[in-house]
Amino acid sequence: MLNRIEESINQININLFSEETIIKELFRIFKLIFSKSSINIYTFDTERKKIGMTLSNNNLWPIPNNMTRWLTNPINNSQPLYLHIKNRKKFILTDFTQYKKDKTNYNYTCNDGLFMNIINNEHVIFGTIFIHNWHTKEKLSSLYKNLDKKIEISTHYISQIINAIENYHIHKKIKTLLDDKTKLTQKIHKDEQSLNRRLIELTTLYETSNELSHSLNHMEIIEKASKNINKVINYDTCAIFLKKVFNNNELFVTVGSNYNDSTIQVLTTETLNAIDSFFSTEINPSTINIKITKLNKKNISQQKTIHSHATVPLIFRDEIIGVITLLSFKKLAFQTNEFQFVHTISNNVASTLGKIKIIRELEKSKIYSVIQSISEPIIILDQKHNINIINTKAAQLLNINNHKTITQNKLIDLLKDLCLLNLYQKVQKTKQPIVNEHATYNNKNFMVNISPIINKEYGYVGIIFLFRDTTEIQQMDRIKSQRLEAISKVNLMIKSIQNLDNLLEVLMEFLLNTTACNMGSIQLKKKDSFITAVHLNFPEKIRRSYRYKNRKTISEEVEKTKKLILIDNYFSSPKLDPNVKILIELYLCIPIIINNNLIGIINLARKYGTSASTFTKEDIDTLLTITPLVATSIHNSMLYKEKLEKEKLDQELKVASEIHNNLLPKNLPNNPKLLFGTLNIPAQKIGGDFYDFMELDKHRTGIIIADIVGKGIPAGLYMAVLKSIINRNIHASQSPKETIKQLNKTIYNDPVINKFIPLFYGIIDSKNKRFTYSNAGHEPGYILRTKKFIKLDTKGFPLAGYENQTFVEKEIKIEDNDLLFFFTDGLLETKIANNTSIGLNGVKSFIQKNQKFPPQTILNKIKNYLTGTKNKTIKKDDITAIACKFNQKLTYKNQLILKKNIKTLSSVSEIKTIRKEIELICQSSNITNKVKLDLQLAVNEAQANIIEHAYLGDPTKYIYFNFLIYQDKLEITIKDNGVPLKSDSIEKKISNNLEELEGSGLGLFLIYNLMDEINFTSTKTENKLKLVKYNP
Repeated sequence: MLNRIEESINQININLFSEETIIKELFRIFKLIFSKSSINIYTFDTERKKIGMTLSNNNLWPIPNNMTRWLTNPINNSQPLYLHIKNRKKFILTDFTQYKKDKTNYNYTCNDGLFMNIINNEHVIFGTIFIHNWHTKEKLSSLYKNLDKKIEISTHYISQIINAIENYHIHKKIKTLLDDKTKLTQKIHKDEQSLNRRLIELTTLYETSNELSHSLNHMEIIEKASKNINKVINYDTCAIFLKKVFNNNELFVTVGSNYNDSTIQVLTTETLNAIDSFFSTEINPSTINIKITKLNKKNISQQKTIHSHATVPLIFRDEIIGVITLLSFKKLAFQTNEFQFVHTISNNVASTLGKIKIIRELEKSKIYSVIQSISEPIIILDQKHNINIINTKAAQLLNINNHKTITQNKLIDLLKDLCLLNLYQKVQKTKQPIVNEHATYNNKNFMVNISPIINKEYGYVGIIFLFRDTTEIQQMDRIKSQRLEAISKVNLMIKSIQNLDNLLEVLMEFLLNTTACNMGSIQLKKKDSFITAVHLNFPEKIRRSYRYKNRKTISEEVEKTKKLILIDNYFSSPKLDPNVKILIELYLCIPIIINNNLIGIINLARKYGTSASTFTKEDIDTLLTITPLVATSIHNSMLYKEKLEKEKLDQELKVASEIHNNLLPKNLPNNPKLLFGTLNIPAQKIGGDFYDFMELDKHRTGIIIADIVGKGIPAGLYMAVLKSIINRNIHASQSPKETIKQLNKTIYNDPVINKFIPLFYGIIDSKNKRFTYSNAGHEPGYILRTKKFIKLDTKGFPLAGYENQTFVEKEIKIEDNDLLFFFTDGLLETKIANNTSIGLNGVKSFIQKNQKFPPQTILNKIKNYLTGTKNKTIKKDDITAIACKFNQKLTYKNQLILKKNIKTLSSVSEIKTIRKEIELICQSSNITNKVKLDLQLAVNEAQANIIEHAYLGDPTKYIYFNFLIYQDKLEITIKDNGVPLKSDSIEKKISNNLEELEGSGLGLFLIYNLMDEINFTSTKTENKLKLVKYNP
């Protein structure tokens, strides 16, 4: 049975099964273990606290809801691996209603049961198994005499397959995240399409309105409208029908250029049917004049059946004067949101056509009252050059009293002022209209149409002038041009000027020119106040004189409200203080805002008596348009300045860090009986911890470790001075106590060091097997002998405390395999999971657990533990440690047993090949099963990373494996010739929070946690990864 269980564990862990497959296999194994029992399996959806999959070899027992809630409660992190209930009456979570049903169903006491929880080391529960023998009316403990053994086997089995269940859930979460990413991408694409479509609609509407307003030809208007609709809506036919707007019924049909006559006939017929069904009164098709226009586009549809059509009325003054009909061979060709666009076009067309109709009716019947209702100015002259009619708008425009007669001479003068006399005479002579001529009068701009009035009965009867006020349009064009020019200038500044001071000077001049002001300043935020960074004729003293009567300056009010303030008549405001240095008529204060944060204030003032135009709303809008760009340019320059300052500081820190590293020993002592290891992790780029080794003679080695108070550059400077003092004052003939005493006196009188320095100094004598030491207020050292720690301490005061301080010296015999360990307090105070310190007990436990490894390996493991823990490590202090292992004969096992080289293709299928090779090597070398599995996982993960990241999925490249098997360890070197990888980026990935890792980051984290030693190097031509695993 145990063999079958192990076989099941291997199968589950080797393959990536679904949760359902794993649970079914678990169910099979439990039926094997508890062959006479009723087995019920429930999987949990922990997020919704509901039961998922269930299995049972008898009737499924309904697990109570309160039991489910208790097991899946994330706050409850102490769920047991199993729960053997011997008396349900006394069990706190018993559902007594269910209990009563159970006794009735089984005709038995049903008083015992066994829960086996499917739970991981982090107490995340994936399901539970309930086992009972109510159907045989026996207790589990009576039925199975070895029940504890079976529970042990079961919990072991669950612990071995729980990783497979976790892996399935991780893959499931990754797939869900990828699906969410795809949906978000699709939504963004859809929103982008919608925005682009809306932009096209607005542009087309603007163009249509502009084009129609400049035309008095109804056929031209219809042609332009049809073309513009096609820019937004893809139709097969656009038909515009006019119901006797201009004498007859007219139908204008627009189709693709590649349609033949039969297709056009189908489309026209369908259009006529739509028109007939739209109007309540019958319209005879024979009375309709049809004009076909082909657009410069090709429609690819080969169908002959209309599937989509839409009809929108043309309404002018509450009267339907026609319709716009759109047809398409496609199904659902027109969307609901497109109708608003068509309605807007139809209103524009109807309004324009209605106005043209009125003008033409005036030409025919001279209905004066209608002309008065037209909003544009109109003048009609008869053939004798007398003003026949002038509407109110025209009279207001030309300052003419429409109740008085205008003489011909005055009319000629008026036309001269308008620069229209020559054009009037030309129309009078040629009887041809002149349209869209520019004219200016009384500071207003107009488009003027001059048309002859020709009556069928009387012929030429006069001339009509139509004035269309374009002042606002031209003003908008001017403002638009002004804004574009301002934006262009600011963008040029952003691109070309990076120096903040230069940028501010250019911006100051630009803003003063834009606003026609002659005084100004720009204030920038520094800490909690705003300081004038640049000014022109507007220093701080003058600026502060412009304030409210409550003595608050105008810029302080802007600072409070973050809103623009425009004071266009300073001395007319009762709230402002009139006692100023310089008389002004305008003050403009603009906030500079980035991401809703006020970073600066622009102050602009115009002196009294300046001949500049009034500041308009459009001018303010222009300023508000360019202010964000100004803010961006200033912000970017500030960031650039900060970047330069940071780069300079980083360079200085880099040099200081290199000096700091050079102060620490580069090589470990070379003693045949001693193995050394060191660890140094500064809290900042430059640390204050110090350690050193002194080769006093070939048998004696001095060990110094010190913790300088503080961090960063000051601590680094103290360390440099300390290094110099130590080098001058340590002598081979002196004992640790004498050396520390001399160091204390020197440091006490040193002019540079003004802090206490805790320091530990010891001398290890490998010949006489003894360690002599003295401590000056430092953390004590420790010796791990077998399983017991021996504390090394003399409880002295830190150096530089008292000039004549005395120190104590102690000596201890050292034995084979003794591990000496020294460290600074930064190691003990390091925060790890749950924001708790690792503490002395944590350090001792870690060293004891890994004492079989060489000293440097132990310290490397400590480093990996601190930087790769589940929660990010919080380092508040420098961390330094020294480890030394004594061995009289140095029996460190390094005899080579086996060497093997393998070359494989960079194909995923080769992963199984390497996995099998590792299994064969381990079988031939008495490697434990756990070490074998760790090696397989780590090597296969490294192999997969090379395939994906170094060779970018190319299966034709090669990966080289070198296996070295020693008596106590395995070394595997993996090489590739792919894309060079940076070792610092790899370290960054594995140092991240485990919950934030994904993809290759998780794989690297796995490798670093499975292997005892890891070394990675990369050149332009080769990546090399060395993995070491010790065999206990």
